[in-house]
Amino acid sequence: MRCITQEVDSTEVVPGPSRLEPGLLMYLVHVSVRPRRRGTALSPSVAGTIARACADRGGFEHVTVHADALPHPVLGLYLRADSLAEAEAAADALWRHMALLVPQLRDWELVRAEVPLLRPEAES
Repeated sequence: MRCITQEVDSTEVVPGPSRLEPGLLMYLVHVSVRPRRRGTALSPSVAGTIARACADRGGFEHVTVHADALPHPVLGLYLRADSLAEAEAAADALWRHMALLVPQLRDWELVRAEVPLLRPEAES
């Protein structure tokens, strides 16, 4: 299994978990973060560093960084899990893991980790 991380202008391939249990579903979990102090910016290029920090974590597949999302920047984590609740719990645990290992995230705190619910009429 491979984890593909898309950065702003490039694609980086990072080895992902080697064994995934059959039957797991893929979830996109939005991890919303806010800066601990004003003026702190989140660079989209942090995606590669996050991917390397999480590559050995079971269920982790891919990360995207939405630095300009409002009201808070969002890390989009693609995770394999048995259920939505398990995916959200895994995203929370991954946040704690990456916040310790990724220097660019030390000035950020978790707001929430949840699967975004989309309105059918918003899709087109």
